[in-house]
Amino acid sequence: MIDDSAVRAFWQQVVEQLRNRISSQDWCSWFAGARARELGAERIVVEVVNDFAARWVDERFRGVLEDTVAHVAGVPLDVVVVARDVVDAGEPTGSTTPSIEPASSPHRQLADAAAATGGERAVGDVMTAAQLRAELAASDQPSHTLEAQPASVGAPTPAAPSAFSIPASRLADPQLTGVQQLSDRYRFDTFVIGPGNQMVHAAALAVAETPAQGYNPLFIHGSTGVGKTHLLHAIGNFVRETRPDATVAYITTEQFLARFMHAIQQSKTGGAGRELRDRFKAYFRGVDVLLMDDVQFLAGRGSWPQEELFHLFNDLHHAGRQIVLTSDCKPEQIPQLEDRLRTRFAWGLIADIDTPDRETRVAILRKKARLDGASEPPAAVLEAIADRITTSVRELEGVLTRVLAAASFTNQPVTIELATRILESYAPQQSRQVTIERIQDVVCEHFTLQREELLSPRKSNALTLPRQIGMYLSRTLVGASSTQVAQRFNRKDHSTVLHAEKQVERKMHNDPEVHDLVVSLTAQVRGGSSMGGVPSAR
Repeated sequence: MIDDSAVRAFWQQVVEQLRNRISSQDWCSWFAGARARELGAERIVVEVVNDFAARWVDERFRGVLEDTVAHVAGVPLDVVVVARDVVDAGEPTGSTTPSIEPASSPHRQLADAAAATGGERAVGDVMTAAQLRAELAASDQPSHTLEAQPASVGAPTPAAPSAFSIPASRLADPQLTGVQQLSDRYRFDTFVIGPGNQMVHAAALAVAETPAQGYNPLFIHGSTGVGKTHLLHAIGNFVRETRPDATVAYITTEQFLARFMHAIQQSKTGGAGRELRDRFKAYFRGVDVLLMDDVQFLAGRGSWPQEELFHLFNDLHHAGRQIVLTSDCKPEQIPQLEDRLRTRFAWGLIADIDTPDRETRVAILRKKARLDGASEPPAAVLEAIADRITTSVRELEGVLTRVLAAASFTNQPVTIELATRILESYAPQQSRQVTIERIQDVVCEHFTLQREELLSPRKSNALTLPRQIGMYLSRTLVGASSTQVAQRFNRKDHSTVLHAEKQVERKMHNDPEVHDLVVSLTAQVRGGSSMGGVPSAR
């Protein structure tokens, strides 16, 4: 066994190289308190602060750790990552090498603070900006050893200290937080402005340009499919482009509640479960811009989730972080919403987004065709679609996709006659209420399936296309969110719905039979004829 001084010298060399290979946030969070407890001819035992950190380092950093150790040693070594409490409990090591821990590391500082106050901070505890600055000022270490969360983007100095947390960028794990990717399609330059959305567009742009300076929170409400989600993504994309250091989190309320309840359930198991809960809470308190979609789904969820969102809202607002919320209705119209949340939602600006007027609908169709790389359809075609589809932008664009695809499949120009035939099959008189259950019934009838088969976890080829079409129609005809559709089709994650939507759109463009099938099923869902005169591509 190598003596203690040699182990310390070896680990110091590993430390110097490792810090050049990972971010300073990752270093401070996971390696600043690490030390080598044993070094032999075949393995090295690396000790980290606790069991959670040991699992995280082993899963996320094993490759870079093994490469660095092999480079310093000259030969590959087996790297064993253990928790400090495990080793101290009696695991044989053969060495008592002290930790190579900078005086200013977060773990040392938190430990010192806990010793001074007689308490103990857990991983994920929130530090105020004043605490962090004071500890940095007292440190002899170079500033690059600790990368602090940037202050609120563009926000004035708040009356009280801003809340700092575990760096949100490190914790953006969708499996933990439910945070979703921003869509490049949804930007301010692809949003068509009209009389019904001019004010809300201006408010969203103002928030994106100077977060937390004026409208905080910004509460956007309007019916399904009018552009609320588009504006949320546009704000997020704008902030990320103009303020690369800012942390932006977009999440639906359903996803937030699901992940929160999962974290709470896990916390009951103790140990790592509580770490999971603390990381979940710390992530959202560390973001600069929180974009939360469909907050009307707080209705009927009880006091516990609402209390968590209440405290999160307070912490972010107090720290000068921007909050943007969307809903199908005004805060006072959300059933069973606690008054303390209702009043906070109204602290900033409540802006409604109305259904687009005829001129705006035509402009939306024109821009959609241009973005898809298609030649601009005749004005009469655009006006015919705009006259028939009057409420949902998503549905409006879906009809145009079908018209352009039908023209491409039959190798004929886009004419008013073609558009009229497809509109008659797509939206004849809406004689039946369109619901997700209605869509599932029509899909099951066409493909001769039982509802249990359609909603089952099986992934056979015979079920994939019907299920994807059902999810696609639920999105385009009902205007349901991807999270809602995922729940109604018994899917675990909203990404399955987004994938299905893209797959069906691609197949409709490339396969005439799929295009005709979707048009036919749409007509049946709406209560119209089967094919409605859709021209055959064969």
